[in-house]
Amino acid sequence: MEISELIIELTVNSKPINFKLNYDVCDNPKCDCNNVEYFLSNDDVEISFLLDFEMKIDGKEDHNEKEIKIINSFIQFLKSPENKFYDLDFFKQYYEGVKSEKKVRKDTIRAYNSGWLMPYPDVFGQRTSMGFESPKKKYFLCDAYCISPQCTCTDVGLYFFDKFYKIGSRYPNFLFVYDYEKGTFKEPVNINEENVQKLIESFDEDLVNEFRKRHKELKKEVGLYILKRLSKKKKTARKKSVSHDIKIGRNEPCPCGSGKKYKKCCLEL
Repeated sequence: MEISELIIELTVNSKPINFKLNYDVCDNPKCDCNNVEYFLSNDDVEISFLLDFEMKIDGKEDHNEKEIKIINSFIQFLKSPENKFYDLDFFKQYYEGVKSEKKVRKDTIRAYNSGWLMPYPDVFGQRTSMGFESPKKKYFLCDAYCISPQCTCTDVGLYFFDKFYKIGSRYPNFLFVYDYEKGTFKEPVNINEENVQKLIESFDEDLVNEFRKRHKELKKEVGLYILKRLSKKKKTARKKSVSHDIKIGRNEPCPCGSGKKYKKCCLEL
């Protein structure tokens, strides 16, 4: 998980002191602990602590008097009307955003089927969505790739959105599939071929290299999960095949466990 860092000023014992602030949250989408873990440090002190959204300190007894004063100063910082950005609402939104992104990631990997294109931002978070400026308009760009271990294609599905908040809706303004090595396209939706051609002619080498890099990263990140799922599916299919090949006598006990003879139970099913 990415941990953010910034510099803040806290008033401790009536003195202003600068601290580096890092923060992190539990990324289990099923957990509702409502805790944010904060890390405060400077040349003299380094502490970490958990605060819930009621501003209660988890494990207060583990901190000494000096650390408690710093933590209480930080709580006042969160509540201060002068703090208009890194306030409690900011950290609530950060917490909810991380949980949501991890759920999307888990659902995306679980739902994957061979031949589908997997969106990069669904695995690495919506903040990794790219910006793209066409000759006429600015767009937010969602890129999706084939991550099948056996496939060597260089296709990327490109979804263009005019507003960032719409990215998760999967209703783009238009889309098409682009082969970033051959420079060709297919399957345009809500855009004609002439306009697609104009768009891809504006793709520079940096953007194409970004597609290559992100495709490689995505395959590396989820490839193991996909291999395990495909292997599990094959094993299940083999078990079903073997079970259908086994011949059961009409007068033998039914394999369903009912206690009846096979001919009077599941033979006709």
